[in-house]
Amino acid sequence: MSDTYVTIDCIFIRCTEKAVLIDVDGDEHWVPRSCIHGADERLLDQTNYGDEINLRVWEWLADRDGLR
Repeated sequence: MSDTYVTIDCIFIRCTEKAVLIDVDGDEHWVPRSCIHGADERLLDQTNYGDEINLRVWEWLADRDGLR
């Protein structure tokens, strides 16, 4: 697995204690909060439904889930 983050352009839908639901090009994806860059993860609780955000996630997760 890679220790590199990649930036995903997405729309914020909602988050739970453990994951965030985002829309990437019309497809919804759950992303574990543990796979999100710490600075971005802290901002999620202040983000509103429908906001366009740039989210840094582990590269291996983005590749595995087709997020880019």
